[in-house]
Amino acid sequence: TTTTTTTTRTSSCTTISYRLDIIPKNVYTSRPRRRVRADDVMVCDCSLSEGCSENCINRMMFVECDPKYCPCGDECQNCRFQNREYAEVSLMEPKDLKGFGLMTRQALKKGQFVIEYVGEVVNEEEHNRRKVEYRKEGKRHFYFMSIANGEVIDATRRGNLSRFLNHSCNPNCETQKWQVGGELCIGIFALRDVDANTELTFDYHFERDAQQTQRLRCLCGEPNCRGFVGSKTANVEDARDGLGDDPSSSASLYDPARDEPRPVMVERGHVEDDPLGSLSTSSQQQGGRRRRFSGQVARGQTEVEQFLETVCSEGGVLTSDAHVIAVVRYLKPQYSIFEISNIFQVILASPTRSMREEFVKRGILSALQVLMHRYTEELTKANLPLLRKALDVVSFLPLTEEAIIRSRTGKCSFTTFLLDLCRHHDQEAARRAGAIAEKHLASQLRRRRESQQRAQQQMASSSGWRDRERERERDRDRDRPRIREWRQDGGRPPSLAVNANGKRPRDDARAFLPSPPPRPAHKTAAPPAAAPPPPRPAPTPTSTSNAKRFKEISDAFVWKQSSDDFRAIVREIIEYRVKKSTRDNKVLRKDKAKVEAIIDKLYNKVMKKENERAGGAVTVHKDLVKKVDGYARGHMKQYSK
Repeated sequence: TTTTTTTTRTSSCTTISYRLDIIPKNVYTSRPRRRVRADDVMVCDCSLSEGCSENCINRMMFVECDPKYCPCGDECQNCRFQNREYAEVSLMEPKDLKGFGLMTRQALKKGQFVIEYVGEVVNEEEHNRRKVEYRKEGKRHFYFMSIANGEVIDATRRGNLSRFLNHSCNPNCETQKWQVGGELCIGIFALRDVDANTELTFDYHFERDAQQTQRLRCLCGEPNCRGFVGSKTANVEDARDGLGDDPSSSASLYDPARDEPRPVMVERGHVEDDPLGSLSTSSQQQGGRRRRFSGQVARGQTEVEQFLETVCSEGGVLTSDAHVIAVVRYLKPQYSIFEISNIFQVILASPTRSMREEFVKRGILSALQVLMHRYTEELTKANLPLLRKALDVVSFLPLTEEAIIRSRTGKCSFTTFLLDLCRHHDQEAARRAGAIAEKHLASQLRRRRESQQRAQQQMASSSGWRDRERERERDRDRDRPRIREWRQDGGRPPSLAVNANGKRPRDDARAFLPSPPPRPAHKTAAPPAAAPPPPRPAPTPTSTSNAKRFKEISDAFVWKQSSDDFRAIVREIIEYRVKKSTRDNKVLRKDKAKVEAIIDKLYNKVMKKENERAGGAVTVHKDLVKKVDGYARGHMKQYSK
């Protein structure tokens, strides 16, 4: 269902409005949504009694748990994005020189999740095209939010109430990038305790698109206002474009309460991704492929580079152990190879052992396992050096047995993954993984190698047995016509052909049976071989009798012969049913004479009735077998009572 909601208007407002589709989650227009794989899911070590509280390792790394793999299951508390546990917020009317804003209807605590910033996820090329298009259309506000690796969330046409958050130099909220179901999502979180009916703001610094060179005048009105939006060292584009520094421009005549277009919000309960549907013509001609960054973005640095400059010294060394958790949060496969390589370089330059231990404590092994899983599956010339560098990081860290045991993904544990990596086709990567396993997993590595050796030996012995069986099968195919002639004549078999080993097969039937695979050799001495069994007598020709057991009679079989064979079949049916019915009757089972009397009585009745019906010419077929068996069943019911 689709519902339309229009905000209340004041008498001074203009009638200009625009449509805004309220969507529950991001819509990917330049690529398909990534599927959640088991090797992309980091599993925490929380217990069901405590739950995924603030001490959850995934929560500290800005990673939401997957209820399928989380130890807490459906009781997991680290699924706020997936469950849309939003705070109560509402739209604010334009005030002073600012446009619409966002207000909280409830009191918020520090660190509380407010709302997710959603919209259309576009690539860099589509982002640049839309900026030009929006300027031509005269749009005053841009709603771009950078994710990672050139992808941007555009909430201009489709989004939710989070797009109305205003900028402030003293904000009460911040943005955090969380990994949810294999994708990066942006959430709004409270920076401090916020009272109800208070406007929510955040600092656009570092958060909006970083390709606009124009400085924008800040209208937050805070005592510590910087006077303009963005950083003094990096030119960052404001989400609300058009408010320049020139007082004589048209922006100075703009009254938001009068001229601000009003949104007509249409709630969409369910949305589908539209890959390539919203791309420009040039993007569609190129297949809608997203260009990956191999270095700096145009006119600025990447988000990771800007972050590392703030937490590292000039030599690229972390200045404090408190920055360790922030560095680990950037170890996600959504970031570019260039950015991940820079983070690895910073980790390898850690100056103190306490800092390296802090990396292990903050769950870096699980993050590295997810990255190395991705690099081994998508092995390219660019990923292979990064895989080796990730192994160098693992070797550099002071690992403990507890850290190795608790680190795992939804697919396997870190121990299993590292042992499997020892057999990687890249010799250098396998060598580095083997060195780590020899240092920390010596016993597991030894057991794994012994198991592999046993499997290879069994495979070799099984392969040799199969080769011998193929030779015997060829010999049997060659000698089968002669053996068939011998059996029909009832004489001794002629001289058989010599097999591939230069030996003549034995005359008895055992020569044509497959030999079992050899047993593995034991350390103890083998017992003496038993005496060979006596040779079987030569097979005799089969009888030409027409006797046929009643169980083997098919539906299409008809035996037109009233003879002793027919009587034998009828008696066999009755004997089978009577003896089977007397198994649970202890009295009849012990009285064999009584059982024989019952069989004779039933046999005489059946023969008399069948001869009377057919006039002496009876036929044996499947229906007769069923009829005789049913008659015997009914007769035996009186004895079961």
